Amino acid sequence: MFHRPSSHRHKKAVLVSLFGAAAGLSLVWYEHQLPPCRKPKVSQEPYPFGLLLGCSVHDDGSLGREMKLRCHLAIDQYLQGKYRTLIISGGAVRNPYVEAEVMGNYIHELCPQLPILLETRAQNTWENMK
Repeated sequence: MFHRPSSHRHKKAVLVSLFGAAAGLSLVWYEHQLPPCRKPKVSQEPYPFGLLLGCSVHDDGSLGREMKLRCHLAIDQYLQGKYRTLIISGGAVRNPYVEAEVMGNYIHELCPQLPILLETRAQNTWENMK
């Protein structure tokens, strides 16, 4: 036997549905009213330091894809004049290869003029930042 909802329940369900639809439409309208996202203003003066955090070195001592991407980004930012000296942080976490040294050697081969300082003891991101 089919039970028809009471008119009170039915009205409440319709009101909830209408409220949800109205809220969704107002959100869409609001998002279209926001100003376009703009790039933050960048100081003409370069930062004294850039920080490059280490990441896993392959067991054979070679650089992984993520590590190479980070190195290339650091070089690119240096060449754009964003910072003067690069600090590379990362110790020997998963194998005997020190992340900062591997990354520093790679960067030095590609951009020998980039000044580099190495922090070789950090075992995680928290230690990188300290």
